[in-house]
Amino acid sequence: DYEESFEAMAHMIVSAFSCDLTRVASLHMAELPIDLVVPGYSGSLHDELAHAVWVDPYAAQVMTDYTAIHAQQFARILELLDSIPEGSGSMLDNTLCLWVSELGDATHGFEKWAAVMAGGHAFQMGRYLHFPSDTPFEGWNWDGTLPAMGRPHQQLLVSILQAFGINESSMGTESVTGIDGVTIDCTGPLPGLA
Repeated sequence: DYEESFEAMAHMIVSAFSCDLTRVASLHMAELPIDLVVPGYSGSLHDELAHAVWVDPYAAQVMTDYTAIHAQQFARILELLDSIPEGSGSMLDNTLCLWVSELGDATHGFEKWAAVMAGGHAFQMGRYLHFPSDTPFEGWNWDGTLPAMGRPHQQLLVSILQAFGINESSMGTESVTGIDGVTIDCTGPLPGLA
């Protein structure tokens, strides 16, 4: 029922927007069923494949395919929004859609955390921005290293707040402590985003 549930929820969100019942929606899709990603695989997607992305090329490919399915779901939501006429364009032109994952990779890493924005509003779309993983955050990684991370995600969220006219400079967490006590600033918008 995973695919049917997704399709129903996507239509419900777009319908609610169309009727102006809400202007904000969040859709969280739980872990994909293994059969959608690797038909006939009897092992654990999470334990056997996701956690092995850095050491097993097959696992890395499976998780790439996994992400591709979520990308198709995101594209489906964009397609539904684009099918609704609104003003001189479509509902998609007047909607900001954000697709994120909780982590940067399946081994619970903080680097390579991607955020995809689509639609309209105050941001210039159609470009790729890279923020290097140079923030010394003390986290744990499966290979025993202490990884760095990119810009704190709070800055992305502050950018979105400010684009919608909400004059806030933080999302509640103003700083976190990094490696060796370094203070990591979590306030303000992402530079170059707007």
